[in-house]
Amino acid sequence: VTRHRSRFKARALAYLQEQVRPGAEDWYIYLDEESLVDEHLLAGVYRFIWRSIQTEQRAGHAGLGSQPAGLIGQGGILYQGGNWFFRGADGLRTADDLGRFRLQYALGFPMFGIHGSYIVVRGIHDAQLSFDVGAANSITEDAAWALHAWAAGFRFAWVDGYVHEQPPQTV
Repeated sequence: VTRHRSRFKARALAYLQEQVRPGAEDWYIYLDEESLVDEHLLAGVYRFIWRSIQTEQRAGHAGLGSQPAGLIGQGGILYQGGNWFFRGADGLRTADDLGRFRLQYALGFPMFGIHGSYIVVRGIHDAQLSFDVGAANSITEDAAWALHAWAAGFRFAWVDGYVHEQPPQTV
């Protein structure tokens, strides 16, 4: 049982966060169990991390301190395989990623929420942002987590590249 009584995936993610001790150079990528790690995902994550580090360095040179940029990234999800109906339905989610979600990340904040997969976050920031979001927010733990991060001053950015995932097989 978590401190805020989170359930489902939120409870599992909160447990994971309690078990790890991130170092200054650690980055985490949250994926779903059916996510396919390939060169597109890795290249996108690499570019996002590089861009984040450059932002930090520019802030340091401008005299703004050496605090990390506080960027949380998310990229597009492509769906393949599975039942044709669910693949089509999840295709709408991909369109949403490339439209509404990409717009919000260009603005730097999660006004439409986030997906619970393909989240890229610096480890030391992840340690500050618990997935223990409470029982009432456990169904939409990803959106609750993102809104908490936004309220804490974190910015959001698009991760170029994409991850492949599989839609549901049956109802």
